[in-house]
Amino acid sequence: MAMGDTRDAPTSDDNPPPPRAEPVSIGVAGQVRARTGTPLRGVVVLVRPLDMPPPPIPDIANATDADGRYRWNLPPGRYELTFVRDGTPIAKREVVVPADRRAAPLDVVIP
Repeated sequence: MAMGDTRDAPTSDDNPPPPRAEPVSIGVAGQVRARTGTPLRGVVVLVRPLDMPPPPIPDIANATDADGRYRWNLPPGRYELTFVRDGTPIAKREVVVPADRRAAPLDVVIP
């Protein structure tokens, strides 16, 4: 082992390695479309945890891109997503983010 290289250096009980941060789940991902199939850009997506105690949410809000797609990194749990267009809530959906770190799919069609 080269000088200063501590990859395989033994640790003592006095200096335990730092705890590893729990990775954030992929969360939820989907697309928002009009009834005609047209992707809706700029739809704001709000989230409310349904589990108690509520987990920390990394972002306040999210929005759909030019293809109507959104992705939100959320820890595993149950959530209510509210979709808002032009300041008006247009849909609410519940979703469960799995603990296996895969994205929970949630596509929304707006009438």
